[in-house]
This record gives sequence, structure tokens and C-alpha cells, in this order.
Amino acid sequence: MTTYKNNAFVNIAKIAGIDKNENRIFIEFPNGNTAILLDADDYDLEIGSIVFIDPTSNHIGIAPANMWPDAPFCGIVRLKLDDVTIIDTGGRWVTVPTAPIPYLVGNTVEVKASTGVLRVLSETPIKLIDLPSVDETVINNFKIPLTDRSKITFNDFGGLQDVVNRAKQLI
Repeated sequence: MTTYKNNAFVNIAKIAGIDKNENRIFIEFPNGNTAILLDADDYDLEIGSIVFIDPTSNHIGIAPANMWPDAPFCGIVRLKLDDVTIIDTGGRWVTVPTAPIPYLVGNTVEVKASTGVLRVLSETPIKLIDLPSVDETVINNFKIPLTDRSKITFNDFGGLQDVVNRAKQLI
């Protein structure tokens, strides 16, 4: 999120980590991108703090906590512990507080990062890509009728000599 402050554009970020030994600040932007800023000793910050970052000077200023977006998102519950739940959001795992509502591993849920699971959308995982179901009708399209099976020769392997040789060994 980019906002306008004191006649300059600034970015909103969350402090994800602080390494005082290496003098680094690890930040996360609302879109999930991350960055490392130097000069951690220059700031008195805590993990989880919301900050403004001036992109021209990399100067950091404290921002109100409500500046960080907390929009709901969907995912699949991968692990549920007493204090934390891991949600799979399509390849990225997000930890959220375990909510008091009933839900199970494998449920597709609506979630807010700050409060955890809001509701169960489906008791089963909703797949990112729904493949067509395969039934006997689909399988029959690939089967060779019994009357035509005797006409098959090694030439039907399409010139794959290694396959032909292996088939002859097995026969």
C-alpha cells in the first residue's frame, strides 16, 4: 500500500524481524513482498510494528496499527494447534491465531490474519484447479475393442525400439 504523507509518497510495511547483530530490519509489505533495511540500531522498533517507509530515503516512521490491511482471504487448514493455525493460501502458508469456532484440518475457510478463521466455507479442500472426473465412459474411449486387439503389432509402439525389445522380453 502506498499512501501520501507530508507531500511525499510512502510505503506501509510491517516489521517481520530484527537482527541487532547484523544491524538489519526485515519488513513485509501488504502484497507479501519482503525487504531488508539496514541501520536497525537507528530505530526502536518491535516485531509486528506497522511503519511508514520513505522510498527515497528509506527513513522509517511509526504508523498507526490500523493502517495494515486485514482483508479476509480463503485457504485450506493444514495444521490446527491450540494457539496457532496454518492456512494454505495456494502455495503460501500463513499462520493465524486459532479461533474459537469449530473447524478441522482440510476445511476450506475464510480467514483474517488478525483473528483467524471466520467461518468454514467447505468441509473439504477446494482445489485450485478442478480436474474433470474420470468415469467408465471416459476410460472406454481409450480401450481397444476385443475384436481389434489381435490386429496390434509391435509397429504400433511408434518406433520406440527399447519398448518393443522390452515387450518381447516380457512375452
